[in-house]
Amino acid sequence: MQALTASFLILHVIAGFLSLVAGGIASFTRKGGKTHRRAGKWYFWGMTGVFVTAIALSILKSLAFLFMIGFFSYYFVVRGYRLLYLKGLGRKQKAGGLDWFITGNALLFGLGLITWAVTQYLAGDSFWPVPAVFGIVSTAFSLADIRFYTKGPAYKQHWLAGHIVSMGAGYIATWTAFVVTNIRFLPPELVWLAPSVVGSVLISMSIRKHIQPKKAENRLAQAA
Repeated sequence: MQALTASFLILHVIAGFLSLVAGGIASFTRKGGKTHRRAGKWYFWGMTGVFVTAIALSILKSLAFLFMIGFFSYYFVVRGYRLLYLKGLGRKQKAGGLDWFITGNALLFGLGLITWAVTQYLAGDSFWPVPAVFGIVSTAFSLADIRFYTKGPAYKQHWLAGHIVSMGAGYIATWTAFVVTNIRFLPPELVWLAPSVVGSVLISMSIRKHIQPKKAENRLAQAA
């Protein structure tokens, strides 16, 4: 059993390193360019490896929190990838069964993380804000996706905005795992949540740089 656990841990570290490198390249190269697309695919498969090994390790070591976090982080990566195929949503295209399955799982594990946080709070555990924040984020995104699938997107560039936000969130999860593993001199709650704060600011900057819904839609209206 120890040898199996060690093997999964090694594969987990390798997949995590690949995700860090490929995600960084995808983040800082031209969106839609050849390098960006290629790095994005490597990032996706790296994160798939992280997810599979995290689930395996959580089962082997009976770590329920790791199990839920594994689904939480991978949800954003899969969501970001799927949005590239949902550009026509709200017009002729509809969300498929796979999309509903992904969203349903995100909602389930989001609520699970919130429940976990409540039990920690009642037990006096100071770590409770971490699963609370992650659970609220996952629940909020999944509920937004349900509305997105049923009512359609708010603007034409929805897929690009969603892709940036989701892939960015998945990359935050990768950095979170890295700093949690390597930084020991700061409070655990700070180490777990700091990458989310910094990453959210960077994602907002990227959205402002690449997405201008009102201007884009005005240009389309004028062209029509």
